[in-house]
Amino acid sequence: MQNRPAFLVTISFVTAVFCFQPQLNGQSKSDSLDVLQSKAPKVFIDCESCDQAYIKTEITFVNYVRDPKEADVHFLMTSQRTGSGGTEYTFTLIGQHSFAGMNDTLVYVSKESDTQDIRRSGIVRV
Repeated sequence: MQNRPAFLVTISFVTAVFCFQPQLNGQSKSDSLDVLQSKAPKVFIDCESCDQAYIKTEITFVNYVRDPKEADVHFLMTSQRTGSGGTEYTFTLIGQHSFAGMNDTLVYVSKESDTQDIRRSGIVRV
């Protein structure tokens, strides 16, 4: 039982340090968000039938650019119908500049009965 109060004091101290860290560093939340945003990768979205506005409002941890030459990551989305009537979406992420050589491919398959909202949510989740 003697260790319990020491444990509670330690937890309280750790919680206080993490909760008040911006004040301890002398930075406001907006300053640290600006720094994070300036360091976020630049992404170019390349797709014909996707809802770019929805993607941009749901995925906010990157910076979107209009010119593929400026992008750190070129996001290419293609789609094709499946045999069951759904749609297979293929996402190809092509690293450029400091991300050169870092490529990835992801796939999302929707059902024929999925609504447009379910498809958009699935695309953003992947």
